[in-house]
Amino acid sequence: MARKFGNQLLALFGSFAAAAWKANRDKRAALEDNYRREVRKATAQHAEEQSEYDAYVTSLPKLKGNGRFDQEVDTTYGDMFALDAYSTYLELMHEPGQHFTVVLEYQVGEAEGSVRVDGGQATLGHIPFEDEEYLVEFLEELSGDVACDAKLTKLLHGGYDLYLDILRPPQI
Repeated sequence: MARKFGNQLLALFGSFAAAAWKANRDKRAALEDNYRREVRKATAQHAEEQSEYDAYVTSLPKLKGNGRFDQEVDTTYGDMFALDAYSTYLELMHEPGQHFTVVLEYQVGEAEGSVRVDGGQATLGHIPFEDEEYLVEFLEELSGDVACDAKLTKLLHGGYDLYLDILRPPQI
């Protein structure tokens, strides 16, 4: 009798768990559909501004990559809203591991973090001071901004990993 009751109780909990999982899945699907709808609406609303920014980015010289995405970016002082927005957009609108284009800007006179990484007109982070010398010299010679490919990963414990695809020594 006790075993029968235990089995019935287990079946009841299993039903609750399955119902909760389905409700969560359906809620997530609805939120994702809403997000996609809002992205399409915002894209249409800001099409002219985005077109100008895209033209600017594509007009920049683009650094050649090595395919390894091994140049780390310090996202500590990056715009967390922009990082979160990029992460969500890439997760929902593109395939996993998708790369995107960022702009590297040399900031003259900065003691540390003098190579800023921008994406979508927001600061995503800086090249760590100990890694930036090869880029600083290149950007000083070029006397302008450059574009390169980047990959962004949202970490489970919070925060982001952002890596750039840059051939060393840098080449255009």
